[in-house]
Amino acid sequence: MGGPDAVMVATVDCGDDGAATVRATFGSRDTEELSVAKAPAIASADTVPIYSDEFRAEDGANESALTIWTSPTRGVCTTALTDPATGNVLVQVTSPAAETVEGLVKSDG
Repeated sequence: MGGPDAVMVATVDCGDDGAATVRATFGSRDTEELSVAKAPAIASADTVPIYSDEFRAEDGANESALTIWTSPTRGVCTTALTDPATGNVLVQVTSPAAETVEGLVKSDG
């Protein structure tokens, strides 16, 4: 995905009874790892109900690679990369197994 204001949104949703570990790596950012779960029986103060983050081409970089790794520990999870400007889903994977979704945010500016 490219353009002067290129932005990509990554989301992970594990439904009402699923759970997963999510790892996000983007450009020079530190790798972020967190737990996703909605069900009160498995959710905690350290979990989020849905993972959602916005990724913008980094200053001075022509392109920045985005990798979202989702490893369900319960149920089925959907991982998606979306263009928020158009609402187009660029890639979407739904699986009970660990999956990796990758994207490239390019800056024309």
